[in-house]
Amino acid sequence: MNEQASGERVLMEAEFLPSAPMYNTVQASIGYAVIALVIIPIGIVTFGIGLLALVIPIGLFFFTKWYYKKYYETISCVLTDRKLTIARGVWSRTEQAIPMDKITDLQMTQTWIMRWLNLEAIRVETAGATMVSGLSGIVGIKDSRAFRQAVLEQRDKVVGSADRAPEGAPSASTPAGDPVLEEIRDTLVRIEEHLKKSAG
Repeated sequence: MNEQASGERVLMEAEFLPSAPMYNTVQASIGYAVIALVIIPIGIVTFGIGLLALVIPIGLFFFTKWYYKKYYETISCVLTDRKLTIARGVWSRTEQAIPMDKITDLQMTQTWIMRWLNLEAIRVETAGATMVSGLSGIVGIKDSRAFRQAVLEQRDKVVGSADRAPEGAPSASTPAGDPVLEEIRDTLVRIEEHLKKSAG
């Protein structure tokens, strides 16, 4: 189990399926295909001169293919004991760290193209927001269901440990340093102990 410089333990790092870049390329190329279908009849009418315009959508297709290959080389999705960190970007790199106690769910979606390529998308949802900005769909994580389960299990551990205050420590509902509230708390503890002894 790895450890980051911040002292956090790396529990899992997502791997991406080789077909993930192809999904994004196909998605982007649907528009290019429409352009090509419009250009081909023009080329026939103009005795092939218009077919030269096909260079544009074909060139865009190969550029998109190259771009998404590079894009998936930049993606990292790391689960630590405290947060989920997602980084990516070809031209400029962005990184988002979502604390475990802020994650409410990881939704799974699958379009018909994803089903054809055996892919799924994960959408991270947080408290107070429908989804994390820029993370509308992380497509192509290998064993995505297992990754989702690992994140939710770690979230439950973090939230559960935050709910349980150590014995003798002030609870979240009792502000530390307030002498009146601390005295009331101590009195209630003594009454509870006395009742337990009496019942025994």
